[in-house]
Amino acid sequence: MKTTYILLITLSIFSFTHAQNANSSAFEDWRNIVLVSKVESTNTTGVHFEYLQNRNQWWGDWLLPWALRFQSTELRDKTFNKTNYRTASVAQLTVGVNGYKPLTSNLLLNLDGGVIIGNEKLTNFSGAYTERVYVGLSLFQGILFVPKISVPIVLKAGVYEELLSSKLYNFDIGLKVGVGLKF
Repeated sequence: MKTTYILLITLSIFSFTHAQNANSSAFEDWRNIVLVSKVESTNTTGVHFEYLQNRNQWWGDWLLPWALRFQSTELRDKTFNKTNYRTASVAQLTVGVNGYKPLTSNLLLNLDGGVIIGNEKLTNFSGAYTERVYVGLSLFQGILFVPKISVPIVLKAGVYEELLSSKLYNFDIGLKVGVGLKF
């Protein structure tokens, strides 16, 4: 499992240095995509907001747009009850690179890797308040469907994982299903 994460991180870093421009694209007629995804995982539930910017950067046959994600999630009761805190508030931002490989003219294999920067506000049972920054890694494997119709709707689905230095939980795995607009 750790080897997979190291390989994906290495691929992401390597892709930054060896991306190449491609002027002709058989399927990428979008410049920007905005997505809203529902997530259900072992430790959290919530919504992810994602912005992709296609600069037509390629690494081999993989398209590499820039990605920015904000997550609004809530801890599941069973996860929160295992902590030593009375209240908790969490927000996180993920910056990374997405890789898209065409499977058909409308369907793309999607692999993401990103760095998570989060903030958690914690109150323990004695009333002591702590605010701290945490970091982590985020990975996603799924598909993106970009139909060739006049309505600019896109669909995304897959599995995501997170490794975190949070005081509340250190690992999360779940499903992500989203809908968005291309422009």
